[in-house]
Amino acid sequence: MPLQTFTARYDPIEDRICLNAVDATGAKQAIYLTRRLMDQIIPVVAKHLEEKTPKGVPADVVQSMTQKRIRQARQAEPLAEPVQSDPETPRWLCTTIQMSKQDAGLAVTLTGDAACKAQIPLADPHLRTVLGIFRKQCADPTYLT
Repeated sequence: MPLQTFTARYDPIEDRICLNAVDATGAKQAIYLTRRLMDQIIPVVAKHLEEKTPKGVPADVVQSMTQKRIRQARQAEPLAEPVQSDPETPRWLCTTIQMSKQDAGLAVTLTGDAACKAQIPLADPHLRTVLGIFRKQCADPTYLT
């Protein structure tokens, strides 16, 4: 299912990051990501974003400035209502992630067992936001988004 939005949170019982996600029709699912999988996702997203650095400009400076600008824009926006799961929300463990390049970002496909699959199209500014959220979640699991 193509996801419209999600809220990431740390689940201390599962010791995993949980994406409480919703699609355009309002259908919800709770997708669990392991730390091992998170450690594989973050460098791929960071590399994709670094490839957008203009030639001849220090990548670390451009990336830092761009990330700061995205963070400031996010703080200036009104907080969106977090996606909450309920007892009926299907829950599943993501075992693989595939990313394919699109014109404006990446299409991320999360897969669990045969019946569990979700897609998230993310434009580069959204990838930066997600990267920041995942970084915070991995550094401080009590950080809620």
